[in-house]
Amino acid sequence: MIYRLVIILLYSLIPAFGICQAFPSFTGEGTDKGATPFLKDANGRPLHWGSTYVADGSPYYYDEYIWADITVSSGKIYKDVRVKFNLIDHQLQYLADDGTEMIATTAVKSIRFTSFPVTRDSVKTITLISNNGVLNQPEVSIYEVLDSGKSSLLKKISVSYRDEKKYGEAVTTRHFERKENEFFIFLNNEYKKVEKKNEFFLTLLHDRSKEIEDFINKNRLNCRSIKDIQQLIR
Repeated sequence: MIYRLVIILLYSLIPAFGICQAFPSFTGEGTDKGATPFLKDANGRPLHWGSTYVADGSPYYYDEYIWADITVSSGKIYKDVRVKFNLIDHQLQYLADDGTEMIATTAVKSIRFTSFPVTRDSVKTITLISNNGVLNQPEVSIYEVLDSGKSSLLKKISVSYRDEKKYGEAVTTRHFERKENEFFIFLNNEYKKVEKKNEFFLTLLHDRSKEIEDFINKNRLNCRSIKDIQQLIR
C-alpha cells in the first residue's frame, strides 16, 4: 500500500516539474533574466542574408560584433549591446539573446564602442555620429569623434564598392573601399572641412586667434598633421 502511494506521489510531481522547466527564469522585478533593455525597447527586424557576391573587404566599421553603448534619438542610453555598423547601408546590427542577428529600426543618435578587436591599438572609446543626428538613415555622413568640446574634431568615414565578374566566372566579387582621410571641425552647429594650415584655424576661431597663435608658436605646430590639430582643438 505504501509503495503504491509513493508511485502515485511521484507521478503527480512530474507535470509540475515539467511546467517549471518550460518557462525562462525571472528576476525579482519580473524581467527576463539576462535580457538587455535595448533588445526589449528598440524596434528591430531579423537580418536576412541573401548575398549573391563574394566580398573583398568589408562594409562594416568593425567586422565582428563589438560591445557598445547606444544612444537613441530620445536621449536614452543602452549599455553593453553587441553591435556591428554597416557604413554603406547605414544599418545598426545587434545580437539578440538567442544569437539572432537583428537590424535596429529605431533612430540611433550615436554608437560608443567600449571594447575593441585584439588587432586594434588600445584606445579608451570610439564614438560614431552623423551629420543630422541619426546614424541609421540613408545618405547621412558618418563621423568618428576624435576630440570634442566647444568645438569638435571629426573624421569622416565612408565605404564605396564596385562589382567585378571575370569572364567565365559565375560568381561576382564585390570590392569594398574604405575612405577616412577627410576631417571636419564642428563648431556653432556647422561642419567645416579642415584645411591643414595655420591660417584656417586662426580664421575659424577668430575670437581666440591671439591665444591660438601663441599656442601654435609655443608648441611649434604646423597643423599639417592630425596630431597637431588635435592638440589645438583640445
